[in-house]
Amino acid sequence: MEFLKTNYKKHPFVSAFLFWLYFLLAFGRYEVYKAAPINYLSPLLFGVILLLLEKRHISGAQTEKETAKRKLIQTASAIGAVTVYVEAMVFSVFDFHPFPGSVERNIFMFIFPALALCVFAALFITVKKKWTIDKAAVLLVASGFVIQIFYSMYGQTYQYDVEGHLNYINWLYNHYLPMQSNPSAVWQFYHPPLHHYICAAYMHIHRLFSTQAPNLEYIPRLYSLMSLVVMYKLTGELGIKGTPRLLTLTLLTFSPALIAIGGYKNNDMLSVFFLMLSVYLSVKWYKNRTTKNIIKVAVSFGLGMLTKLSVWMAAVPIAVLFIAALVETLSARDKKQFGKTFGMMCVFMVIAAPMSLYWSLRNYFRFGMSLGFIPESINPDQEIRQSITQRLFDFSPFQYTGQPWQCKMGGDQNDPYNEYNPLIALIKSSAQGYRPAVSIEHQVAPFMWIVLYAAAFICLISFVCFVCILIKKNTLSWIYKLFIAALFATVLLSYYVFCIRYPQVCTEEIRYAFPLVYISALSLGAAALQLQKKNSLYRKGAVYCLYGSAALFSAAVIVKCIAEYLLLRQIPGVGFN
Repeated sequence: MEFLKTNYKKHPFVSAFLFWLYFLLAFGRYEVYKAAPINYLSPLLFGVILLLLEKRHISGAQTEKETAKRKLIQTASAIGAVTVYVEAMVFSVFDFHPFPGSVERNIFMFIFPALALCVFAALFITVKKKWTIDKAAVLLVASGFVIQIFYSMYGQTYQYDVEGHLNYINWLYNHYLPMQSNPSAVWQFYHPPLHHYICAAYMHIHRLFSTQAPNLEYIPRLYSLMSLVVMYKLTGELGIKGTPRLLTLTLLTFSPALIAIGGYKNNDMLSVFFLMLSVYLSVKWYKNRTTKNIIKVAVSFGLGMLTKLSVWMAAVPIAVLFIAALVETLSARDKKQFGKTFGMMCVFMVIAAPMSLYWSLRNYFRFGMSLGFIPESINPDQEIRQSITQRLFDFSPFQYTGQPWQCKMGGDQNDPYNEYNPLIALIKSSAQGYRPAVSIEHQVAPFMWIVLYAAAFICLISFVCFVCILIKKNTLSWIYKLFIAALFATVLLSYYVFCIRYPQVCTEEIRYAFPLVYISALSLGAAALQLQKKNSLYRKGAVYCLYGSAALFSAAVIVKCIAEYLLLRQIPGVGFN
């Protein structure tokens, strides 16, 4: 895999895409009990892709040492491809099941080799003493993504609007164009169509290899993987280096919110990816103000608005950087640079405005759909009846001890408790994201409580770190402090307004304030970086507390995932995709 070895730094998004593609082709086989074409072709397709990428690395003059090294890598890659291919044949063609009587596909047969490969790579790098932050980050993201795929194979993710989004995708799959009537009349069709077009295209490609319905969770898993790459690059732009950078990545990689929302079949994950990509690219533009960089910001923001209108929140921190850049040029009395900066902002508007406003204006002028249309929920079981004062200021202890998830959906009808405090609901949904199957509710509850309290502790210390970073000197640059504060305030205020305006359980989910998870992880990384700058017993203890909390939190999430899987295996036909 010489391509990945030499280019994961230079082309991290391409490398991440290839990693996702490997799981899609090698592990994402849908007719797993049949000799389906995809079971034969997926390892071979992946091998062909790698050979094409490898071509330029094996051409030209090479030293004897380089030739031997690349032959070794190619041999190892060939062995890996053959292993996956043989695994597919044994499991699919010969109908071999390690656990007699098991009706669901054996997840461990696919996941354990991937995890074992991560462990082997870590041990190899340790023995060779060639650890770097980049290598640690790659292995961290790889192992976290394996857990995400593991979760996708069995997960009980509950999605309030999944049927509406699936109908939207099926419409585009069959008709190619959006509905030529008022989209507000059909559930969830009011959303911009980019994500749904991507899923529809994926369905067409999938039909070439299989007659089974495609598992659309693999598409948002790609978005979540790419968002981790964006976060890693953003920390570098903000000057967060070394192990604090890994701390940020760890908290995000093993975040239950990312694991859950990264598998939602709706447009949430893609919108968050474009929002964070716009944030990262705007910081990059601020440091290197070129027309090329501003075009990247405009395109990413525009694509985000074509995915979901909530990406507008990125406009506020972007505007902060724009204004700061103009003020700097005015202070320096550099008219030429001021004109150049203002011109780049015009370029941003020329590109971003049509992309951002297209869907809303189309529906407004053609069908009379109001700008910023949001449908009212018609589910009375999700209604929240407490007063605004109680919702904002009631932090009674029973809300932390009653149940670890957000609401009772199904289950005991005599106890229809719905979380009503937006802040507590935010923490609960970020720690769980769903309610488990009723039949295993009591068995899995202890694990969910552990994750909930761990998440609450992480939220508390991340908020403290966030405040300290803003008020302390010599942390981040003042403009980056203002930039992050603007993003935090915009997301949180928008979330609270949304919760109060639409008093439903579904509006209190973390998916409506998902960028806060990224800001929390970023705050902890920035705080750890500052604590490491001075060598004192107090600071060392604080740093060890941050790292220990992240490690225990990640371990708790992994244990909960495995425990839930083992419990779900006891229920025939439940929870397996």
